[in-house]
Amino acid sequence: MKRGTSLHRACRNSFGVSMVVLSVCACCFAPKIQAQIVQDENGNIPAIRHPEAIEPVIGTAWKQLQQRHLFDFSDSINTVVVDPVIQAHWGQTQGLEPDAIWDNIRGARFRARIDGMWYVGGELLERQGVASPMLGHWAAQNRIPGWGRSKLGRDNGSNTADNAYYDVSRARGWCGWSNSKWFIDAGIDALHIGAGNSSAFSSLEATPAPYVRVAHETGNHHSSIWLTRWIGTTRGPLGETAESLLNRSSALFAVQSWQAHPRILLQGVYSFVREKEASKAVGDWEGWADGDSYHAQRHWGGLELQFTRSLKASLPGTIYLQSALELVPRLGQTDPVLNNRKALTHLAGAKMGGKTFAIQIEYVTRTASHCRDCFGSRGADGSGAFESVGPARALLENGGVSVQSPWNKSLRLDATWNPWDLLSIKIHAEANDHFSWLTPEINRTIQTAWPLDAFAALTVGVIDSAPEALCFGFWQIGVRSGLLSY
Repeated sequence: MKRGTSLHRACRNSFGVSMVVLSVCACCFAPKIQAQIVQDENGNIPAIRHPEAIEPVIGTAWKQLQQRHLFDFSDSINTVVVDPVIQAHWGQTQGLEPDAIWDNIRGARFRARIDGMWYVGGELLERQGVASPMLGHWAAQNRIPGWGRSKLGRDNGSNTADNAYYDVSRARGWCGWSNSKWFIDAGIDALHIGAGNSSAFSSLEATPAPYVRVAHETGNHHSSIWLTRWIGTTRGPLGETAESLLNRSSALFAVQSWQAHPRILLQGVYSFVREKEASKAVGDWEGWADGDSYHAQRHWGGLELQFTRSLKASLPGTIYLQSALELVPRLGQTDPVLNNRKALTHLAGAKMGGKTFAIQIEYVTRTASHCRDCFGSRGADGSGAFESVGPARALLENGGVSVQSPWNKSLRLDATWNPWDLLSIKIHAEANDHFSWLTPEINRTIQTAWPLDAFAALTVGVIDSAPEALCFGFWQIGVRSGLLSY
């Protein structure tokens, strides 16, 4: 679909109307829980992530294969299961190059419960493909939400957002222990906070990172604290190795949850982030000399409010609000405006669902305070070199992707309707600071324990960040093993 054609003009004129109509229609549907993520009733990642018990299957060999783990080493006390992860789909675009897009993910996922107190799990995945436009936006920057740093290009080509060949791998794993009051776990994972898909603190699209966590639960209170290590995208000074290491940051999280009422949950979050590599002070900062060494850091946190109400006994609904802000101003600043505590990220969402349908709509926005060292001044006439007016803040990123939300602004709707046990119809729609897109999808479950689904989807959208808004479309068909959309 080329620019200037009647089809292109019609798409541009009608896309906004179609987006509204299909979004309204989507209110009859809702999202399905992703198998790769295990969340508790508040949306957080628990320390205990064990496989659900599967009753013995009675029937034909094919029926048993559809509902069993690939390898099951369980006994009367322990549960150990291993499943493959297979995702492969192919599609074709209109209005962009290349004409063909494809995605290939393969690996394995396992979970185990030992002696009723120890819990182990993880997955190892490899992925290659030629990106669709939304994914290509990230792959062209050598990063993919939920995965982290990615290789780009093949034979010195395929390296643009419209034609991005990418190659990436990911490891997740954890080991936990619990006596029903105390919880201890460690591993490599992204510890999501909150009821939404994105988060003002740590989202489902954050890159996995090594961590160690201790949690305690008593009555209506749940407390947890963990340490994690994030990796950046810029390299530090050349050391003893042939290639310098990437910059890293250490992060501390503390979360306190209080079930104030059966329908009201309040969560408080505090985090401290400190970059490992030292930076140099420049200019005349108050209390600093030019060339002084310091480590960029950030004290931040905020609150989440969840209000749960059931429209019917079988149709629970949740409204959730999150807000994160700077808790301590940067040191060495003389501008009182910059000294004020700044909001970082705001999120509002609502979801409801039952056995046959559910729906989730979510809005998230990040402010300019999310940046590292973009606060500064220029000459009075607007010319001259940019000069920072104070120390940099530590970035809230891991693997080049924000731990909160990939987009600066995003309004997203996800919906699924399950007319039959193994068949679902989904609609995904999003408008962010780069794209507006909508995807209807039909999904057929092939294997329930791994799980594995066959799907076909059609996407229409607009690249809003282009000099001239460009309408595009593409379709996809393939199989998917319970992985998030990115």
